[in-house]
Amino acid sequence: MHSVDANKSPLWPVDPALLPVLEALLRRRSVTEAARSLGLEQSTVSHALAKLRAALGDPLFVRKGRELTATPRAEAIAPALFAALDATRRALAEDTPFDPATSARRFTLASPDILAALLPPLLSKLEREAPATRLELRSSAELDAAHALAEGSVDLIVGVARDVPRGCVQKIVGRARWCVLARKGHPAIDKRGRLTVERWVRYGHIRVRTMGGPSLVEEALARQGHARKVAFVAPSFLVAPMVVARTDLFFATPAVLAEQLADALGLVILAPPVEIAPVSVAVYWHERMDNDAGHRWFRRALAAVIAEVLRGSSER
Repeated sequence: MHSVDANKSPLWPVDPALLPVLEALLRRRSVTEAARSLGLEQSTVSHALAKLRAALGDPLFVRKGRELTATPRAEAIAPALFAALDATRRALAEDTPFDPATSARRFTLASPDILAALLPPLLSKLEREAPATRLELRSSAELDAAHALAEGSVDLIVGVARDVPRGCVQKIVGRARWCVLARKGHPAIDKRGRLTVERWVRYGHIRVRTMGGPSLVEEALARQGHARKVAFVAPSFLVAPMVVARTDLFFATPAVLAEQLADALGLVILAPPVEIAPVSVAVYWHERMDNDAGHRWFRRALAAVIAEVLRGSSER
């Protein structure tokens, strides 16, 4: 019986054993991160990349700063490669159970910083139920959501419910109510701790840069014939409360973040003087991960934590 040399077969222009390395490089855009995800030495991945370049007659990646940028040839290969290897993994793992108590799987979550309040209870849950797993957090503000989910660099994204990208699934897990943050002793707050819309718009407001277009706050004010003055555009939700603590600026925000920081920063939490519709919070993932047992366990755990955090916030 003759052995098959995959390198010489017309059906396999490259050794099939190198395909997971190419996939990892396309997903991670880093030799170091690709090696870590595969459990290989960095030199092994570099050697495999050299073989891939020689076999395909293309550099495949060029260095840009600390990251690798894929060539047009590599980008063209990526969709078919991802689909083929994902389908193979699903077929092989279809009957493989996921045991959170023993799994050492790494999960990657992307979230806006406004939902930082969910991290401590999520990590506590993982410590209790899946102690060997590893959680990595990325800022969703820095991501192309559809691309990150499709390439597998992110397992789940938490954010505001919206039209989902093609090939992705959305599950709404709760609603976040609004509040207004101000420093203690703010001159616009009366002796009973109340704030009128007229006094609210008299002072400057903080807006977060990640919000695009008219915000829900501005739309609510416009319905009552008012407009606010945005005095400061913050780079993140976590920066805004620190500015509020030292100024007379107001910050309207979902209460789930405010409740975690108010006491520490000496802030008061007020009901908005206009009605602002609660924000629907959702979890997103790529449909190819629907039947993955580990992914299914993690997204259920995440959804349960978020629902509990938001429920607790709405009851305060």
